[in-house]
Amino acid sequence: MIRFGDEGMRRELAVLWRECFGDPEEYANLFFDNHPPKKHTLVSLAGECPVSMLSLLPVTAGKAQGGYIYAVATKPDFRRRGLAGELLRAAERHLKEQGKSFSVLTPSMPSLYNYYEKYGFYPLFSLGETIVRREKIPTIQDGDIRSLSSREFFSLRKAAFEKDRLFIAWDENELSYRKKEIALTGGEILGLCWNQARGAAVCYPGKEEILIKELALEEGLAPIQALGLLKRRYSAGYFRLRLPSDYPFPGGLAVSKAGCICWYDNQVKEVVLRDKRLQPYMNLVLD
Repeated sequence: MIRFGDEGMRRELAVLWRECFGDPEEYANLFFDNHPPKKHTLVSLAGECPVSMLSLLPVTAGKAQGGYIYAVATKPDFRRRGLAGELLRAAERHLKEQGKSFSVLTPSMPSLYNYYEKYGFYPLFSLGETIVRREKIPTIQDGDIRSLSSREFFSLRKAAFEKDRLFIAWDENELSYRKKEIALTGGEILGLCWNQARGAAVCYPGKEEILIKELALEEGLAPIQALGLLKRRYSAGYFRLRLPSDYPFPGGLAVSKAGCICWYDNQVKEVVLRDKRLQPYMNLVLD
């Protein structure tokens, strides 16, 4: 039987989460505290016990509304019975009934792209990555680094990524959750300002290397200048930077797949993709 979960099975869902993904209890609880199962999590039941699940989170692409499919998990003893596939079909039916135009997901490993293709998902998103040594980053003495509200972060991401590309956007509520999730996993979201241009950086500090998972920058603030500001905050010798895969970063970027899409409405697909010159972009997935 497949249905949405309820509050009474939250503990069992958290156990299933930890069993499949290995995350600490605090992480699973944070997710379900911010995403009630009765609204966000489809479950497959054996009797009254959830043995397989997936979660649906709201996303947009321009004016088109869709769902992000996340945390697809099945108890080890119940695998190879097609339960995850049944949940994917149920998710598709639900999203269509809700008037959604598409769904997106990020496979947890490259080999799963072929699995999801059987359910109508095709690879569309990619990310570029490069490592910049500290001594290659200019020192910027002026400018400012501060915290950001979820609303500011939402606006900066929209301005940075939506104009000329298919951009999968999280709403303010989801970005508020992202801030909590990023903080729990050792990261921080920083606001940047230099010569009146603003930006946002999602950073995961390490002793030797800083992962910049995303830079959302207004015109007038380039990635190398953003790194110059962040260099003042972090003392690590290397900065690992993720950018849209087509960004013209000096020396180029190593490009890898970053997600799939399944369209439910071809007319919406044509409108969303029309006149988009740049590569599609999806980031800040819960990986």
